[in-house]
Amino acid sequence: MTAKTIPSLSLLLALFAAGCHDAAPPSRYVCLLDISASIYPETVREEFDAMDKLANRLNRGDQLVIIPIASNARNDVQGHIVRLRAPEQRMSFDGDLTRFHEEAHEKIAGLRAWAISHPSAHTDILGTLQVAEQELSPSAYGTKLIVLSDFIEDDGRWNFATDQALGSVALARRLADSARLHQKVPFSSAFLGRVRSRDSERLSTPRRDAVEAFWGELLRQSKRQGLIYADGIGSLATSVENGGAVEP
Repeated sequence: MTAKTIPSLSLLLALFAAGCHDAAPPSRYVCLLDISASIYPETVREEFDAMDKLANRLNRGDQLVIIPIASNARNDVQGHIVRLRAPEQRMSFDGDLTRFHEEAHEKIAGLRAWAISHPSAHTDILGTLQVAEQELSPSAYGTKLIVLSDFIEDDGRWNFATDQALGSVALARRLADSARLHQKVPFSSAFLGRVRSRDSERLSTPRRDAVEAFWGELLRQSKRQGLIYADGIGSLATSVENGGAVEP
């Protein structure tokens, strides 16, 4: 064996070893963005800016679904869901991936323009979660849920700002236990980020604690209660910049 052959053989062995490792499974994100009238317009824009940053992190085969949280999820989101899936087959110079990212930003911009011009009068988070479930196939293992909202459900049946069912943390958790019987959330992780709103600024501390307890209990992961990040958009951006893990 010549000296020139040794480096070539070593390179082939290294490439073979790398190919033997299983490729990381694609990432799947389902994002719910609160566009209700109580959310400040500049905050709605920041929500979509966060989606642009997340779209930039999508690699081959990754998926991103963006669903606006509107007044009536079953009716209002029709035609206003962005579904993105990065191409799996590589082209020369990654031109296909560059084109995908450009198209992704165009679709996000279109949804942003609609959301800002059509602020919803109410907030149907529970209904939007049901819509999100329909976006998943039975084999969609590892899907990560992202919710950016003030978390004040106001769907015509419930108003979390005033209902006695959320008069305390204990009552809120009891309501969440009841809601879980009708709400199946097949996600591997849930990132819950609070955003600024006029309604949330008027909540008392006990009421805010009860609202957080409800969502933390409803979206609990295994034995770990869900955590609502106070700086939702900032915390999400930090997570994305650190690798896009979006883990709670």
